[in-house]
Amino acid sequence: MTRPSRFTVALAVALIAVGALGLAITSARSPRKPENPAVLGAEVGRLYDRMIRETAQAVSQATSPIAIRPRIDAIRARYGNLFAKLGAERNAMGPNDRDTVSNVAYTTMQQAPERQLLAIERYAAGQRASDPGLAKELDDMLRLEAVATVDRPVAAAPRT
Repeated sequence: MTRPSRFTVALAVALIAVGALGLAITSARSPRKPENPAVLGAEVGRLYDRMIRETAQAVSQATSPIAIRPRIDAIRARYGNLFAKLGAERNAMGPNDRDTVSNVAYTTMQQAPERQLLAIERYAAGQRASDPGLAKELDDMLRLEAVATVDRPVAAAPRT
């Protein structure tokens, strides 16, 4: 049996952990009319890919944790709000359609470049001792898509 990639294991653990936290996120505004579940799932996956690319670029250009924090906070706020809106659309769907959204999103997210995921993980690991808050922020960003893919997403809406 082949061993799953780090990303696959991390994503599976993240989805399970976030799902266990309970409490659904609701959007401040009413969501747009739900799309085709496969289209919505692909949109979640593409959004995750863009967030990972942007975050990886930020950490690769980081000169210090203090300098990178505002950029990471801005990325997290922007994508957190977008994932919350997509999650509200998903939550308005029936159970089978919600499963389709999650499955398509998961499949699409597996295509995220592992090199960029590893760059984020390495940077976060390097900050654990000196700036555990920043390390946690980066770790949380790798699971941020869960607000759009899990029936019982995180207990509180992403910070804005």
